[in-house]
Amino acid sequence: GPVVLKAAYANSSTSGAPGKKDDLSAMTLEVDYALDKQVTAYTYYSSIDNGSAAKGSFAAADNFPAAASAGAKPNAFGLGIRYNF
Repeated sequence: GPVVLKAAYANSSTSGAPGKKDDLSAMTLEVDYALDKQVTAYTYYSSIDNGSAAKGSFAAADNFPAAASAGAKPNAFGLGIRYNF
């Protein structure tokens, strides 16, 4: 059918040492809907669950103003249209 469901899960730690509380887990759910052979509408939801010392975020750099503070639980939601040439 024209609907595609996608899911992803990741888990990471900076130190790998127990008790550091620098671990994080991330989850993303996406739904794609094919409008025709070249155009797909999509929506997604992503969430990061930081340990109390972890600072995982959706920003590409640690000094970015939107970077998460330690222990934060940032979320993201998106809608879009993808066109394949």
